[in-house]
Amino acid sequence: MSHIQYQLNKYTKFTPTFRYIKSTLFKNKLIKIDHIAHRSFDYNVLKSYYQHNNFKLQSEKYRFDNINVEATWLKSNCYRIFLSEYKGSNNFSINSYEDYKKIQSHNDYVAWTLLHKDDINHIAITVDNIEEIIAKIKQDGSITLNNENNPIQVSGDKKLLQASTIADKISYKFPNGEIHLVPYTFVEFIQRKDNREGFETANAATILKSTHL
Repeated sequence: MSHIQYQLNKYTKFTPTFRYIKSTLFKNKLIKIDHIAHRSFDYNVLKSYYQHNNFKLQSEKYRFDNINVEATWLKSNCYRIFLSEYKGSNNFSINSYEDYKKIQSHNDYVAWTLLHKDDINHIAITVDNIEEIIAKIKQDGSITLNNENNPIQVSGDKKLLQASTIADKISYKFPNGEIHLVPYTFVEFIQRKDNREGFETANAATILKSTHL
């Protein structure tokens, strides 16, 4: 099994919201992945891995100064990869749930990455009509949307529309033996108009908040 397939299987197993969306909203029909996203402290290993698997590195970089994160992306014939990394020094230590909460309150990106490192953070599903999908989710009532009062983020050129769910939680055992539920993975929906490529910093900044505690 390839590393990509292993990561996809792990994501599907621990993201019940993804399974529910696939079976309920898409009636188990084939879905199209727009992109897969990873968070990291150093994305060079992931970048190299994907490049060796026929993903082409793109020139754009995205900066999220409030959390000290930079991102880039790669593209293949199948889908895109969104890679981000924390640019500060990684001298954090988490021994307990209390440690995690303190770091999380300061920088959610760092807290998530300390626990889950290079795992898939989310998968984005391509949709033709994002307003219709969000309306169905609200009508269904089983899924919590990120930024619920304004879930759809629209790029400056109006050609990139994105929305996401709140991250599903998993049981995590901390070094001191405590076991708590912590945010893990989530689902994004994305609509690209006129073959719009790339990403948008403002949109992504809101999507990043899907893992807030």
